[in-house]
Amino acid sequence: MTKRNVKDPEERKQELINIASRLFEKYGYEKVSVRDILAEVNGAPGMFYYYFKSKEDIFLACMETYFEEKLKNKLDILQNKEMDYEERIKIVRELIVKDIGQFTTRYNFSKENSITDNSYRLWELIHYIGKFINVYSEFIIEGIENKK
Repeated sequence: MTKRNVKDPEERKQELINIASRLFEKYGYEKVSVRDILAEVNGAPGMFYYYFKSKEDIFLACMETYFEEKLKNKLDILQNKEMDYEERIKIVRELIVKDIGQFTTRYNFSKENSITDNSYRLWELIHYIGKFINVYSEFIIEGIENKK
């Protein structure tokens, strides 16, 4: 009898996200199936659907994870008042340009994609920008108040 590999639910969910992210990046959204993701973890469909409603749902979770990692870094820089204001602007601007370029490459905003698929990608990008707005607004106000 084969022993089951029991993992903490959050650890298992993150494992599925990591695998799906790698597969989506390598093959593109259209060419990856839920079965492909499950094959990597030797899992059953029930396990996948315990964590995600659909392939679209895990795709959004992959993008969310990607942006959360990128967002934390930028927010830390913007809120670091020990750094010069102009230096923070320069660093964050460079990171934004780099991250958006990586995002569009990684998540393939191609004309060949269906409108639905590109809509998911666009929705996540807008969602990410929305999370960034409050801290960025505070940063802009800081600059105005300090005549920067």
